[in-house]
Amino acid sequence: MGKPEKMFQCAPSGIECPLQQCEIIAGLIVHQIDVETITVTADDLPEKQPKLVKAKPIEHPFAIVVSQDCDLTQDHNFRFNGIGKPRHAISNILFCEAMLAKDLVHGDEHGRVFEEGAIRQDYKNNNDFRFHFIQEIPKEFDALGCGICELGFVFKRFFSIPSQEAYDQIKLGLAARRTVLKRPYSDHFCDRFYNYNKRIALPEQYEST
Repeated sequence: MGKPEKMFQCAPSGIECPLQQCEIIAGLIVHQIDVETITVTADDLPEKQPKLVKAKPIEHPFAIVVSQDCDLTQDHNFRFNGIGKPRHAISNILFCEAMLAKDLVHGDEHGRVFEEGAIRQDYKNNNDFRFHFIQEIPKEFDALGCGICELGFVFKRFFSIPSQEAYDQIKLGLAARRTVLKRPYSDHFCDRFYNYNKRIALPEQYEST
């Protein structure tokens, strides 16, 4: 196991400090709109009844911030301290979903990522361009003092939350800031994440004659 003191540091608590790139957050909630409730017209509702749009809460046990540090800092300065200009605010913060590393093999609510017997050492060595592995995080590097099990990331599973809503969830204790990847491990993660998501699919592969 690698030396965790070189890899992790405790995340700040509360919302006094901006979120950081490669900060791991627990318990973020995304609200998925029930599309059928959007299509309801005023004529379909009883008299004087307001139009209601329903949303289903989806909790992410863990997620990692992948927005840029400079954007996060400028947004936080403007949003909470009035420093800067409105253009410095960012409407949403981008996250990559995380799961317990064992669930990549055994499956979660999305099903099993790896086929039976397909888990290889190159996954844990981060040599498979689709996935990322992070070793167990000791409790001394977890802001909640609990420690975090090995985590796995599937780069195609990412989502965003309105910036103010993300901070509000933390302020209300719905979500918790846990730990931050230190450089160069944060650089390594982001380089792999963005390289995967900017890949170009070819209609056909080259063949050797």
